[in-house]
Amino acid sequence: MILLLRDVYKSFGGVRALDGLSLEFDGGVLGFIGPNGAGKTTTINIISGFIKPDSGVVRVFDLDPWVERAEVFSRMGVMPDEIVFPGWLTGYQLLRVEAQAMGIDDYDARILELARMVGIDWALGMRVGGYSTGMFKRLLMARTLLNPDVKLFILDEPFSNVDVESIITFVGLIRELSRSGKSFIIASHILPHLLPICDDFVFIRSGRIVASGGFRELLSRLDRFHYLLRLEGDVEGLVEGLSTIEGVEEYHIDELGLHIFLRDPRKSLMGVLELCRDLGVYMWEVSLYPDPLTQVFFRLGGGDEA
Repeated sequence: MILLLRDVYKSFGGVRALDGLSLEFDGGVLGFIGPNGAGKTTTINIISGFIKPDSGVVRVFDLDPWVERAEVFSRMGVMPDEIVFPGWLTGYQLLRVEAQAMGIDDYDARILELARMVGIDWALGMRVGGYSTGMFKRLLMARTLLNPDVKLFILDEPFSNVDVESIITFVGLIRELSRSGKSFIIASHILPHLLPICDDFVFIRSGRIVASGGFRELLSRLDRFHYLLRLEGDVEGLVEGLSTIEGVEEYHIDELGLHIFLRDPRKSLMGVLELCRDLGVYMWEVSLYPDPLTQVFFRLGGGDEA
């Protein structure tokens, strides 16, 4: 077992951050999902040994991270959501200090390899105080992955405040490393980017796990599905005909397109598509809106705290 948390509680003053949280993880890529303030970062800090739980069992590689922090840290890499480094250090100097502390022998080659992988090699000579947010996130990713012997990586909000190119780079890198046997726990409230990389998902709310499982299992929690259709042609005629299709519960048009809510898409969506064909309406996009993982998130009440 890579990670075990059982009945973990943690409060800060009068605020309970974790309320009996239990979680098991034995490899792969896990999406750790919840609104801001749900307890994601507190959980990561406890796993990393940065803070001590009030009660409960925490084991990482069968070790207590609070008692055996150095040993746990030698086996995993952590990418925090926020961290401050001396602005006068260059990107290379920062990574060199970290690599030397890890005991990496040929650290120059490793630094250059990772910098190229995350697309920051051209900025290694720049002072980190002059990095943009996206550049700094790329540097943090390289720092997290420095130790080639590490098998577990924990990423806290890796997709926040970064550009599209960085997101594509991170997603591709995580997929590649997971195929080579590395495991990831990714805490995020930005959900669409988790779908192509995660094997399983855990939803946390108010310090408790409220749902977990694979994508199909979580999708079964939806009692209706929100689709967005972008159309050209006789849209008014299409809207008039929607009432004749069984399972179409609600629909409306706004500046984005036609929104339809279906109880069972397997039975109803084909009827909508056939109606478009019969009316000569051109459909240039049909998609779940928002993405299905976000719909599950709102179904579980995540939207109340987002």
